[in-house]
Amino acid sequence: MARAVLRRPARLLRVCRVLPVAWQVRRLLRREANLPRLLAGLESGPVWPAAGEPAALHRDVTAALRLMGVRERGCVPRAMTLYALLSRQGHTVAYVSGVRRVNGELDGHAWVELNGVPVAEGNLAGFTIQFRHDNRLSR
Repeated sequence: MARAVLRRPARLLRVCRVLPVAWQVRRLLRREANLPRLLAGLESGPVWPAAGEPAALHRDVTAALRLMGVRERGCVPRAMTLYALLSRQGHTVAYVSGVRRVNGELDGHAWVELNGVPVAEGNLAGFTIQFRHDNRLSR
């Protein structure tokens, strides 16, 4: 994936714009135990032009996190970074996390909803929502 990003200068620029927010999320995840306070703190900050549709921003966030070494099961930093960027652009978004049973074991996942619709997510059937933070409630 990194090579594909490097071959496309416009995409590389978008990914570079995402990196500071992704680093901020990584740092805060290690320091802040209060999830609502962490998310509220991510809502303000520098605003960059939108990457187009939110699904494109989701791909840029995923690429930035891969460059930082975040691979599989990186849904929490990905969702938090996407939540921060969309919040800063003025969108009504929610950070959501849930669990479901898969083959008798618990499977957790975190995602972002834009106006109540999951952004660039596959099938979320079976997930029971455990936590939800709407940015409009903290403004």
